[in-house]
Amino acid sequence: EEGNGVDGNRHVSVASEIPDDDEVITDLSKTWVEKMMADLALCPFTQSSVKSGIPPGPVHYHVDRVTAMEDAYAAYWSEVCRIETAPESTISTTLHILPEFCMNSVELFE
Repeated sequence: EEGNGVDGNRHVSVASEIPDDDEVITDLSKTWVEKMMADLALCPFTQSSVKSGIPPGPVHYHVDRVTAMEDAYAAYWSEVCRIETAPESTISTTLHILPEFCMNSVELFE
């Protein structure tokens, strides 16, 4: 749905609800990676949403519903350990998705 923005420009409305289904979040993330990272070549190591890294290999998508900074930190290190211990043939890189982290505190990312 389109509407008038603050500056009078037309824009597309963005849904603010976080999907309950992790598979939906993963699919949305893969679409974003494909369009932004691969198609626009924003990352020279991304060939597609399923193949990236050095050497190029499978991308692992992990959705974690943490909300607290300490939990996000622990979850991050769990993903680091996953990459370190997994054979290169199974995971070359990971996208750690935190859809509920700091949703009301976006100023932390400024």
